Amino acid sequence: MLKLIFVRHGETVWNREERLQGRKDVRLSVLGKKQAELLAERFRGEKIDVIYSSNLSRALETAKTIAKFHPKAPVKIKRELSERSHGVIEGLTLEEIKAKPKLRKLLDWEKMKSQDFKFPKGESKAELKERVKNFLEDITRSHRCGTLLVVCHGGVIRAALEILLRKSDTTLSDLHFKNASVTILTLKGKEAKLEVLNDTSHLQKENQNR
Repeated sequence: MLKLIFVRHGETVWNREERLQGRKDVRLSVLGKKQAELLAERFRGEKIDVIYSSNLSRALETAKTIAKFHPKAPVKIKRELSERSHGVIEGLTLEEIKAKPKLRKLLDWEKMKSQDFKFPKGESKAELKERVKNFLEDITRSHRCGTLLVVCHGGVIRAALEILLRKSDTTLSDLHFKNASVTILTLKGKEAKLEVLNDTSHLQKENQNR
């Protein structure tokens, strides 16, 4: 049996400001660093064979924080795990986009649901899904059993679930993966089972200290 633990990176300042990050390389906030520490504590007793991480620093810093308790588990950086690019609207809030006429006209909510829609200089859902599919095929060929921890982004986790659970893109489209959340699947052959979804119970200590 192969166990896949998907972790969304800790909070960044742009997360708090509700700015679209995409491929912009935004580092963890002070809170995000604390969330990464709490993730590390959660997985301290877990036997992890390999840690895979997005190349973006907010994910890689989260991965390296978890890895400090797992010195025998290599941290492997995979660009396929990078967040979906939103092109010209990255770094902006929704209100800022609406305030710019040229950008506001791009907000066609029906078109945006399409697998092929992308903002100028951006990436479509279909393109994101294809690279996530390639990553999943690679790791399932390389690992028949064991536990893999994958630190990445909300869009990547959603795409992975759609692929592994054979869900349509509309089934999970409204699911928002929280910062430092944990989602776990087990794979037996070609069958995947969802064990944990979007869990942040390990952050309760941080919430109590606020």
